[in-house]
Amino acid sequence: AECYLEAANLEAADSPQQLDLLRRAAERFLMAGRLDRGLETTRAVLARADMSLPTTRVRTIAGIVWNQLRMRRALDWKPRTEVDPRSIHADICWSIGAGLGMVDTLLGAYFSGRAARLALEFGSPQQIARALASATIGAAVLGRHDRADRLMAATRRAADAAATPVSTWYAELAQTAKVFVLDNDF
Repeated sequence: AECYLEAANLEAADSPQQLDLLRRAAERFLMAGRLDRGLETTRAVLARADMSLPTTRVRTIAGIVWNQLRMRRALDWKPRTEVDPRSIHADICWSIGAGLGMVDTLLGAYFSGRAARLALEFGSPQQIARALASATIGAAVLGRHDRADRLMAATRRAADAAATPVSTWYAELAQTAKVFVLDNDF
């Protein structure tokens, strides 16, 4: 995380590269359990992206529901030839969701859901595969068989469209978690 911050300081102020490096620093701080530093960096990243942390649990839960409702129809996504510059918002939300998922499950779920919705709207197939893999695992943990199956199918489509080793890994991770949790196949 410190190295990412150092690298961010070498980039032009307010550049997309600097924002991406700050995002990575926030993710690493959060995943390392350095919550104060991680949340400080997270707030800076969110402010640069015109986003913010939800201020109450009610807003967080409402955001989770909103993200799921908006994502329903988006599972029939179509691959795009050009990635929208706003796809960085999907990366930001994914990093925060992954970083907070183990210490604040509601905020983690909120940002993971938002990452999926934004990836479906603006992102590349690899971003979509990553976000939908996370959503598949979340549905499996909640015991939602049908939703996990639909999300898994969309995850595989995205991984196939991306055709990268990392997107394939995300799909395999989601499949493994789904089988482990829902089918009790250890």
